[in-house]
Amino acid sequence: PESLSTNDYGGSLFARFRLTPRFFAEAAWEYQSLEYATDFSGSTDRGDWNSLLVGGGVVQPMGPAAAFYVSALYRGNHD
Repeated sequence: PESLSTNDYGGSLFARFRLTPRFFAEAAWEYQSLEYATDFSGSTDRGDWNSLLVGGGVVQPMGPAAAFYVSALYRGNHD
């Protein structure tokens, strides 16, 4: 069988604002460039996607220099 190799890459930036010692608001921008198969012949194409994510979460301190973060984000620019 034919094998298919693709390369994907991307990056993101985020900002967090502490509302209280335990809760925070968060916003993030994410860029992805994904290579995907267009048919069964092995030819590929590339698509670029940007996402704006907004939401918030909770933080649980786990010691003097560590904390556990959980966040839920909504993708605001979906189609």
